[in-house]
Amino acid sequence: MKIFDCYENIIIEHNHFKERLRLLETYNEKLTQEISDLIGIIEIQKRIITQIKKDLTELKGIEYNLYSKVVVYGINISKAIDQISVEEGKDVSTLWKNYYPKIKSRLKKIESLNKEKEDKDEKN
Repeated sequence: MKIFDCYENIIIEHNHFKERLRLLETYNEKLTQEISDLIGIIEIQKRIITQIKKDLTELKGIEYNLYSKVVVYGINISKAIDQISVEEGKDVSTLWKNYYPKIKSRLKKIESLNKEKEDKDEKN
């Protein structure tokens, strides 16, 4: 009788280990994909940081101030222009006309990198 108990226990244990292995392999596959996705997100974030640092070193004066308020401090572009208008004593329309176009392409580049990151992030 003992032999059959042992045999039955071995069969149950064997099936248990096979199922556990299957679950771990599935988990490992998902974990590998998540690691790959996170590496991709980190690479995009590195590019964003590098681009922001580069832009901040190249910009001067009002362009620097406007870019900084929008990108570094996350202030809405309209509010940033209003703030700078008060700080610099310049008309809002002057800032929109003469200074915003100078940073617009830089903002678009950061925006596209952020969009790329968000798309990858949504997959997780």
